[in-house]
Amino acid sequence: MGKISVLIFSQILIMAEKNFRDHMETVSRIASFQIPFSVVVLIYGLSFWIVIFVYFHFYNFPVYEITLPNYEGEAFVLEYGPQMSLQDELYFNDVKEIFIKKESSFIVANLEKMTMQGYKGGEKVLEFPIAAKGQDGTWTETPAGLYRVEWKTESHHSSLYGVTMPYSVQFFGNYFIHGWPYHPDGRAVASPVSAGCIRLETENAQELYDIARVGMPVLVFEKGYSRDDFAYFGSVGDISAEKYLLVDLKSDFVFSRKGSDEPFSIKGLSKLPLGLIAGERHFIGSNIIVPEIAVGKKTYKPRFKVGEEVTLYTLLAVLLSESSNEASHSIITHMGNSNTASLLNNHLYSLGMQDTHIKDPSGHIENVSTLRDLVSLSKYLYFNRMSLLEISRGKLNSVYLNPNHNDITPNHSLKENVSFAGGFIPHDGEDFEGVSLAIFEMEVHGEKRPIAIIVAGSSNPAEDILKLFDSVRLTSD
Repeated sequence: MGKISVLIFSQILIMAEKNFRDHMETVSRIASFQIPFSVVVLIYGLSFWIVIFVYFHFYNFPVYEITLPNYEGEAFVLEYGPQMSLQDELYFNDVKEIFIKKESSFIVANLEKMTMQGYKGGEKVLEFPIAAKGQDGTWTETPAGLYRVEWKTESHHSSLYGVTMPYSVQFFGNYFIHGWPYHPDGRAVASPVSAGCIRLETENAQELYDIARVGMPVLVFEKGYSRDDFAYFGSVGDISAEKYLLVDLKSDFVFSRKGSDEPFSIKGLSKLPLGLIAGERHFIGSNIIVPEIAVGKKTYKPRFKVGEEVTLYTLLAVLLSESSNEASHSIITHMGNSNTASLLNNHLYSLGMQDTHIKDPSGHIENVSTLRDLVSLSKYLYFNRMSLLEISRGKLNSVYLNPNHNDITPNHSLKENVSFAGGFIPHDGEDFEGVSLAIFEMEVHGEKRPIAIIVAGSSNPAEDILKLFDSVRLTSD
C-alpha cells in the first residue's frame, strides 16, 4: 500500500468525531454508573481503531508509491515532480506498465502523441485526444514527470488571463488539466496553444474530472532529451580552478574534469534553482511586494525599496544577472520562508540530484551539490527551461519587466559571446569561491551541440570558462 493522503486521515477523524458525538448520551449513562474514566477511554480508543481497520479493510486505495528500476538500473521510489528519465519513451512505458500491474488509479498525459488516458484499479476507463498544450521552449512548457492531483473544481476562473477553465484539475504549480476555456461573454478562446495547461474538449474534461481524486498520480510524457553517441577528439589544457567539468549535454561526452564527485559548497549558485522553481510555480508577470527583510541585504547593486511592487520576472532578471540578495529574499518571502527550502530540495531530488542539499535558497556555505548533479540541472534547464537561460544571459521580455528596472544586464564577459546560452556566473566583486555554471550552443559539423561548463574555486570564473569553451572549439575542428 502506498502513502495515505492527509485528506483520507481527515475523513477518518471526521468519522470518529461524528461517532463520538452520536454516542455522547451513552457516555453520560456510563458515567452515571461510575465506571472508571480509564475504562471509558479504553472503550472509545478501541472503537476509534476499529473504525480505522474497517475503513482500510473495505476501501480499495490506489497505489501511490511505486518502486522500480531507475534510469541507471538501481531500484528506487519514484518521486513526485519533473523527471528527466520520463522523457525516454521506453522508460515511460515501463513505469506506466508497473502502475497498471499494481492496479493503481492514475492519469496519463502523453504530450508527444497528444493523448489523455484515465486508469481505475489498473484498468483503462477513458482515452481521448489532447486539444492543446503549452508552447515548447517557454515557461509554459510542461516537463515530463510524475505529478499528482492537488485539487479540482468544476469552474476555475484564471485571474491571469481573464478566462474560465471548466472542469479544472490542478497537478503541478500553475499547470491544470481542463476543458476549453471561455471569456466572460461566453466566447471560446480561439488560440490553438494553451498558456501551459493541458487543454481538453470540455465533454472529455468532464469525464476526466469525474474520475480524478486528490492525490491521484498524473504521469506526463513529453519527449525531450535523448542521448546520442557523438564523440570528440583532443584534450583540454590546465585550468586554474580547483574543480571543473566540461561536458556535452546530449552525448554525455566529458571533455575534461578536475576534482572528485564528492559534495562541495555551491553557495550563490543556489539562486539558479531558486529562480527555476519560482518561475514554474508562479506566473512570471505576477506582482510581488519587496519585504523589509530584503532591502539592505549585502548585494552587488541595491535596486529596490521596501513595499515596492515588482514583477516576478523582474526579480528573476536581477536574481540571475546580478546574484541579487534583494531579489532572492523577496522571492523566498513570497513563496514562504519555511516552505521554500523543502520545496526546492524535493524538486531537485526529483530531477535526480540526490546529493544536492539546500539549507538556504538565497545562498549559503552549507548548500552542497556534486558535479554530476549540476550536469543534471544543466540538462533540465537546457532541454526544458530555455526561458530561464534566456533571462540569465540578458535576453529579457519587456512585457513582464518593470520599466524602472530596464537597465538589467549580466555583469560578466560571457554575455558578449554569441554561443552563450545562459547559466549563472558570479558578478565582478562577488566571492568567487562559489560555483559558476555556463551552457553554450556550438555548431559542430552543421549540428548544434549543448556544452555545459561548471567551474568552482576560480579567481576569475568567466575567464576560465572561456578558456574551456575555446578548447572545445579547437577539439571539434
